[in-house]
Amino acid sequence: MSHNETRSKGVAVDGMEPVVIKMSWRSTTNVDDCGVYVMRHMETFKGDPKWGCGLKKNDDGTLYKLRLSYCANLSFSLRLCSSKLRSDIMFISLCRIPKVNFS
Repeated sequence: MSHNETRSKGVAVDGMEPVVIKMSWRSTTNVDDCGVYVMRHMETFKGDPKWGCGLKKNDDGTLYKLRLSYCANLSFSLRLCSSKLRSDIMFISLCRIPKVNFS
């Protein structure tokens, strides 16, 4: 996509009015789990106007399970990335840094 195409799409989006979708599970009091709501939305929304994500208002049990699941997945992913990063750094350091003889 060229710079001009990207710019024209940006201008088109800039002129749009946001639409707040009515969701049965929406809460104005639970501000702690907004990340869980966003993750669930991204995981389940496929563009269907009659979409349901499986959440109910004030469903603490489901939110707890989702919070645990997302936290475990993120932690595991970070651990894998960290391990890969360490091995990449080791490989690069062995290949690119010349050995120095201090004798």
